[in-house]
Amino acid sequence: MYGTDGSLRWDFQRLNELQLAIRGERDYGYTTLYAQPGDGDFARFQPGGGTSMGFDDLKTIEAAQFLRSIADGVQHGPSVADGRAAAAVADAAERSGASGEWVRTG
Repeated sequence: MYGTDGSLRWDFQRLNELQLAIRGERDYGYTTLYAQPGDGDFARFQPGGGTSMGFDDLKTIEAAQFLRSIADGVQHGPSVADGRAAAAVADAAERSGASGEWVRTG
């Protein structure tokens, strides 16, 4: 994701890493941020940072959030509205890439 003041990137092959670049920082470039045990449900699967969770771990977390949502009657994970918003952003990115122009979402 690219913005006015920086960018953020994530790779599905490196699940616990997020790369962040912020304009105006002394050493402008990407800094790798690692998931830590206090981040969400990460601690249930890994005892420390720097070790990636697996795809099966993520699916287990999603299933637990889904079941907890049903039991509590409260949305604990991404919703259908979140999925729709993500699809709108992906669609706008494709249209922007094809036209070479800015495209609004929403």
